[in-house]
Amino acid sequence: MARKVLHRLIFQAKNNFGKERGLPPKLDTSDESKYVAYFENENREQFIFVYEYPARTGLLWSNKISWERPLPVVNGKASNARLGDSEKTWLTACWKAAIAVEQHRDAYRRIVAEKQVVEKPAERLTPPHNEILAQMGRLYDLSAERGLAIDCSRSEFMYGWTGFIELIAELEAKYKTQLEAKKQAE
Repeated sequence: MARKVLHRLIFQAKNNFGKERGLPPKLDTSDESKYVAYFENENREQFIFVYEYPARTGLLWSNKISWERPLPVVNGKASNARLGDSEKTWLTACWKAAIAVEQHRDAYRRIVAEKQVVEKPAERLTPPHNEILAQMGRLYDLSAERGLAIDCSRSEFMYGWTGFIELIAELEAKYKTQLEAKKQAE
């Protein structure tokens, strides 16, 4: 049974430094293709981390210098950012959470995809009976043309395959003899 989700605002933050550090990004956390996190340090500087699942990239916005210059985040670290210990710890935790969510989503998609695979009936590996009979008839005829002794009628050979194993052994022996003769001739 599906749960009804109420989409109400659960958190709102004001820009602590006004317009002098640029305009903060307006982000919507209802977009499930993104992981969004907020942090405010002891100096009231604000940070927003956004990880975009489809692109597998992260960005860090901050009013520490300017909201308008987000920094790329790779493996939980923002390049060219002067972050304190609390900010680094927060950013690493955000990165790990975003990656964990992504891994869970990927695993879920794989499970769903596996369940949606329709199993096809196994393909027939042996030809239909009438084809086998036709091939056996041709094999009998070829053997007779080449002078191989067959101690049964064509119909016995086709339907009973009584001489099949003996025929294979005889053909194998003849083939080996021909190979040895060819090697000696070379």
